Amino acid sequence: MQNRTPPAQQEIRDRHRNPYAAWEEFPLAAVEQSVAARFAQQAARFPNHLAVFSDAGVFTYAQLNTLANRIAYAILARRGTGEPAAVAILLDNDAPMLAAILGVLKSGAPYVPFDPSFPPERLAHYGQDAGAALILTDAAHFAQATALAGDAGQVLAIDALPGDLPNQNPPVVVSPDAVAYIYYTSGSTGAPKSVYNSHRNLLHHIRRNSNIFCVCPADRFLCLKSFSFAGALKDIFGSLLNGASIHLYPLKQKGIARLPDFLREQRITIYNSVATVFRQLTDALTPEMEFPDLRIVYFGGEQIKPNDLALFQQRFGRDSLLVLGLGSTETGPVSAFYLAGDAPLPGEVVPLGHAAQETEILILDEAGAALGSGVEGEIAVKSDYLALGYWRNDELTRQKFVPAGDGSRLYLTGDIGYLDASGSLCHLGRRDFQIKVRGFRVEPAEIEDALRQHPAIQQAAVVAKPLHSGEKGLVAYFTTANGDIPTVSALRGLLATRLPDYMIPAVFVPLDSLPVNAFGKLDLKALAAPERVRPHLAQPFAPPETPAQERLAALWSALLGIDEVGIHDDFLELGGSSLLVMQLMTRAEQSFGCELAVAEFLAEPTIAALAGLIEPVLA
Repeated sequence: MQNRTPPAQQEIRDRHRNPYAAWEEFPLAAVEQSVAARFAQQAARFPNHLAVFSDAGVFTYAQLNTLANRIAYAILARRGTGEPAAVAILLDNDAPMLAAILGVLKSGAPYVPFDPSFPPERLAHYGQDAGAALILTDAAHFAQATALAGDAGQVLAIDALPGDLPNQNPPVVVSPDAVAYIYYTSGSTGAPKSVYNSHRNLLHHIRRNSNIFCVCPADRFLCLKSFSFAGALKDIFGSLLNGASIHLYPLKQKGIARLPDFLREQRITIYNSVATVFRQLTDALTPEMEFPDLRIVYFGGEQIKPNDLALFQQRFGRDSLLVLGLGSTETGPVSAFYLAGDAPLPGEVVPLGHAAQETEILILDEAGAALGSGVEGEIAVKSDYLALGYWRNDELTRQKFVPAGDGSRLYLTGDIGYLDASGSLCHLGRRDFQIKVRGFRVEPAEIEDALRQHPAIQQAAVVAKPLHSGEKGLVAYFTTANGDIPTVSALRGLLATRLPDYMIPAVFVPLDSLPVNAFGKLDLKALAAPERVRPHLAQPFAPPETPAQERLAALWSALLGIDEVGIHDDFLELGGSSLLVMQLMTRAEQSFGCELAVAEFLAEPTIAALAGLIEPVLA
């Protein structure tokens, strides 16, 4: 399977190669090793290069490699000569977690990333399902890790390693076929599912992205995603396997307003986010802001709108190249489309480009036969480097990864699209019930199953609907057995014990009955969009009392699409999301002319509390 990118697209890409260093292609032969070996090569070539930047400090390649080596030796000492069982990692999104990931890979074991903010029940399921024999953590999360493991002997604090551990690379030869990671995501059966992959396939995924972006050691990657999501792989390994640096920006804690300054101060060259975050970033820019170092803007993970391309050209098009594409944990990068700042914009359907290296895109009909150009069908990806499958789920693996007839495999994406006359992929949505919200894959069945655990709820349906903000959000519709409607507080509290925050619906709508079609099946299209009304909350409505509270109430109403907002109402219970929180804080700072801390607001996300932060500054 050869790269079929047209010469015109290649010429656009080549114009935006890194101006500070010569680009070297990531060769195909380099995937025939372990990830750890590739990283060790970069550490040997660029020991003094910056590897990781965060608020907590910086790590050079030599420092990151040394800590990873010590972690690997500590794992090997615990394991002895036994088979390399999976190792869980419970750490914050910072350089030590990157060292832990590399340390696990150097030991020959697969890693399983845990997000400390996830419910304990969910993390416990991850560990049991993956068969994790050890949890790497630090002093800040040691108690949490011990509770999950059930035994402190299965927990290793990487900030308290023995002083006599070696610093050099461990003498462990890891096969390219060895399992590198297990990543969990939402599942359609009411429980999370997990994708696992080999070192060879992970390296090939990074090879594709490296060659799409023309990554050089001088590049500086922005990372906004949690390391517990597979979407961060392109940032983590795209940088660290190429001698480049990764710059960590804690979006939930710092918000959008300070991101433009971070991009300029850190001289970021490769920007990657979901389109929703990109839209908020453009809102936070002032006319005089320029980003001369930024050469690649990449956003994916959710539907791209034609206006997103126009926003790119208006704010970044002078110096940067926009790259769009399709990809998933199961496939790695599938396609790439390059748009220069002066190029004419495409029509209503945004193209996702031509097949990446050693990859073929097919469009299949219901019987699995290939369709011609311009004909809609299911998007399938053919490659020798697809993920190994779903961990301990052979049936789902057989359903989604099917033989191609020539010894390779096809992955059935569940996405609908077509190939245009030039072979460029056009994406039209999903054929199943899976939802993409802010870049996260969500299976409604898992949320519906959790909702039905409430004793009052009889039926539940969860769909993605356009909210007042213009972005899609999760909306839960439910019926009750006796007419006793639970509060939003109660429902969110229940779901928070089982699901991560991105899977908790923004809006809860009680109904007398769920609509059905002529065949007696649930009719999701008949579920109406949420109304502009205050939801059923535990606390009574309390109107604004001060001028600052009145201005904030108007701001909340405009963002959330709710006419009546009380000063003690919780922003998240009213339908706010983590991204809307950032938009709220940006607008509040602009309105009142003061800086606000996202973390302080999230501690008590009410108008009364936010006004309490603002009013002393204005006095």
